[in-house]
Amino acid sequence: MKNLVKYVQDVNSQKRMWLSTDIIIVGVSGGPDSMCMVDVLRKIAKKTGINIVIAHVNYGLRGNDSINDEKLVQKYAKKYNINLEILVCEDVSDGNENVWRNIRYDFFNKVANKYKTNKIAVAHTKNDQAETILEHLIRGSGLQGLSGMSYISTNGIIRPLLTVTRSDVLRYCKENNVSYNIDKTNEDSSFMRNRLRNELIPELKKSYNPKIIDTLANTAMIIADDQNLLESLQEKFWKEKDDNIIFSVNDFLSKHPSQQRLALRTIIKELRGTLTDIDSGFIEELRKVIYSTKNKRKNVNTKDLKMIKNSDTVEFMRLKENS
Repeated sequence: MKNLVKYVQDVNSQKRMWLSTDIIIVGVSGGPDSMCMVDVLRKIAKKTGINIVIAHVNYGLRGNDSINDEKLVQKYAKKYNINLEILVCEDVSDGNENVWRNIRYDFFNKVANKYKTNKIAVAHTKNDQAETILEHLIRGSGLQGLSGMSYISTNGIIRPLLTVTRSDVLRYCKENNVSYNIDKTNEDSSFMRNRLRNELIPELKKSYNPKIIDTLANTAMIIADDQNLLESLQEKFWKEKDDNIIFSVNDFLSKHPSQQRLALRTIIKELRGTLTDIDSGFIEELRKVIYSTKNKRKNVNTKDLKMIKNSDTVEFMRLKENS
């Protein structure tokens, strides 16, 4: 890719991730992807009316490496006179990827509120998209999960580099003298994402499909279009009752299986705000209970969700912590 800045501008012309007057909160870790992204957005800001603010999270999990990441981001922000917001975590060593992700996005949202904007840019690339699709496929997912990530999410997240490969990122950093740090934990095979990136995808490229990254990313785009079509055709047959959601079994059974799965995911997301940890196996378990012709009352529970089937009525409720 010869001109990454122009490419990202052209993509934005099509996807409208931001307008010329927007303030964009740019999540920068210090790695190559985010350093490339902030440099591209900085150059676009010089040509247009957008403003950027850098947001960095120091989890303190990697000792001096975490400190060096923070210093690198500080140096970049100072060099180009960019507003910088930093969160230094005291002790999150007993957390996991989901905990750290929540900390990161909670901070980004606070920064966005401070600057009165709803645009938060994160540096997911085409490689990340491919890894996401594989992860969802392995764990079990429906169309929504296999749609992967989008340029624009409903929570204000934008992904300017989503169709840019990691090799393009590294080439840009080299040609434009953009410094970055390498996170050594990316080699830790205890994380599934690292095993996909460092073991499975290289084997798929070598033995099955040299263009597996492009293939997976393009497949995600096609599935996303199909998912959007299904959503546009979805007829809401459920209703709210207090803080819960209810519907008739007969109404549910009258729908096509694809519409049933979509309805269940829509209801769950409406109650929980997320579909994290909701895989295709769980959705099929719910459908099996709803389809059951036994008249006795049936419950399906997760740690924060309950479904009750009682005769011809199904009720979903969000469980409070420790309930």
